Amino acid sequence: VTRAEPGSSSPKFIRSLKKGDFFGEKALQGEDIRTANIVAADKDNVVCLVIDRDSFSHLIGGLDHVSNKKYEEEEDNVAVDNEFANVKLNEMQVVATLGVGGFGRVELVHIKGFNNKTFALKQLKKKHIVETRQQDHIMSEKKIMG
Repeated sequence: VTRAEPGSSSPKFIRSLKKGDFFGEKALQGEDIRTANIVAADKDNVVCLVIDRDSFSHLIGGLDHVSNKKYEEEEDNVAVDNEFANVKLNEMQVVATLGVGGFGRVELVHIKGFNNKTFALKQLKKKHIVETRQQDHIMSEKKIMG
């Protein structure tokens, strides 16, 4: 992805796209004219799918409600994060193992000072996640779980 810069004869490099990446969503969401250029480094193995603004709007239904909802969820997450901000791993007492899988395990834990509340703590093997390229999947799961 490149963009022409005023006063410069050569375009400015912005980023490289990989398989599954997308571009142009901002132009579809509004009436702004976008100035980015997309250049295929390997023209024989690149497939570019195209959608027009009307089809995008019909399929997605506008993104205003999604943007607002995400903002509200982020506010909720900040409150939860603040509640557990000072909790240390050594303050957690394992009560039982709830499950074991290929990426790690889930344990039932009690945190000192949380009045008989128990929590599920998911432990993941970072090396395995990276080796199997599951980082995006894990981050999506984190967003879903809040």
